[in-house]
Amino acid sequence: MAGLTAAQKQQYEEQGFVVFERLFEPEELQPVIAELDESVDRLARKYHAEGRITSLCEGAGFATRFLELCRQNEAMYNELTGSQHFRAGDVRSAQASQAGGHCRGHRRP
Repeated sequence: MAGLTAAQKQQYEEQGFVVFERLFEPEELQPVIAELDESVDRLARKYHAEGRITSLCEGAGFATRFLELCRQNEAMYNELTGSQHFRAGDVRSAQASQAGGHCRGHRRP
């Protein structure tokens, strides 16, 4: 882990990740964001057509939309990421509020 500060190494050991702010310019990330957005939209439409979610959460920003879609059906997260670690209950309501609120059509428990 050459090049990391002692604090970054400690964060990695304790939390399993390190955040590098401004590692990429926003323009460099646009193709990746666009591809992720398309993948999320395609899967959301599939789940909606199958009755597995009640709202497409269209019009919400990417982070808010993704969070709200996953709250409706956590299998969506697992399918997109190949991960089984997401649990809808683990995400605090405050995070969604900070990201722009909840989408219409989704009832909170």
